[in-house]
Amino acid sequence: MADSSNSRITLRGASLDGARMPRARLAGADLSMAKLRGAILTGARLQEADLSDACLERANCNLAHLHRAKLSNIIATGASFRRANFTGAYLAGADLTDADLTDADLTEATLPTATLAHADLSRACLEQADLTCADLRDANLSHAHLHGAYLAGADLRGANLCEARGLVLPETALVDYTTVLPHNDNHDSD
Repeated sequence: MADSSNSRITLRGASLDGARMPRARLAGADLSMAKLRGAILTGARLQEADLSDACLERANCNLAHLHRAKLSNIIATGASFRRANFTGAYLAGADLTDADLTDADLTEATLPTATLAHADLSRACLEQADLTCADLRDANLSHAHLHGAYLAGADLRGANLCEARGLVLPETALVDYTTVLPHNDNHDSD
């Protein structure tokens, strides 16, 4: 793949299911509405890329660089984003059900109304992330860093927040008897 620093790569709506593109250089590329089911994008450079409305079901995006990428309304059920960098990324309405985001960096990411049900966010950094009305039912947030994360209206029923750091639960967050909260002084309630 050509380095996108010289020109903008356009793959809008492309059918790339199962494509093998490890370490691809797609910074700033237009991949909106692309079909990338089962694609291998391990270590891909997708900074500031537009993947809005793309399908990444079961894709392997481990170690991907998605800094300030546009990922609104993506469908990434069952995808793997282990140790991926989503700093400042826009994921409004994204479906990340059953996704693996272990050790991912989502610092200052915007995820309002995102679906992260059953997702593994263990040890993920969600500092200053906007999770307004996000669906985090049964998600694993153990050992996650949540300093400054905005959780108003977030559904945390059944979520595992054991050893989560910096957790502040607003009154509008949904929790119930199945929510596992930290057993230490790392959380507060508004």
